[in-house]
Amino acid sequence: MIRIQLTPDSLSKVRALRQDSTLKPAERDRVEMVLLSHSGWSPGSIGIHLGYCTTTIRRVLHQFQSEGTAAIRHRPRGPAPDTDRRVRIQTELGQLLSEERTWSSRQLSAALSERGVTLSPRSVRRYLRQMDARYIRSCRTLRHKQDAVKVERSRNSLDKLKKSVPGES
Repeated sequence: MIRIQLTPDSLSKVRALRQDSTLKPAERDRVEMVLLSHSGWSPGSIGIHLGYCTTTIRRVLHQFQSEGTAAIRHRPRGPAPDTDRRVRIQTELGQLLSEERTWSSRQLSAALSERGVTLSPRSVRRYLRQMDARYIRSCRTLRHKQDAVKVERSRNSLDKLKKSVPGES
């Protein structure tokens, strides 16, 4: 059976953590687990009291024994974020978006790879969302790109192909 024995100094630190307003509810429960174990409670009775599995209680208590009060705070899994890379990508994207043109995410991905940054189009969209960058379109239609002569010729050929309605002449 695991039981935490706190020194008067560490007991005052843990009690001070109990009053910390920045703690999340799960972290408050971890503080309670440590304090109840110090009071003589078994992991099973702590689990019943707080609504946790005894395996979870034992894991938290073992972590507390090895790491101290740092075990109470939640640490996200995985590696730490690479802020240097994020800043570099955002500056490169900002430079590309400042150009006078419209980009797709695939085009931005290709332009970034020319500058030495490899990102998929999906990741480019994620960075654009983080930067709160929007696609800028100068007009909403493609009429300005159509050839008027070709359009008129196509309309005439379609009119010839339409069936005539009986009674019209």
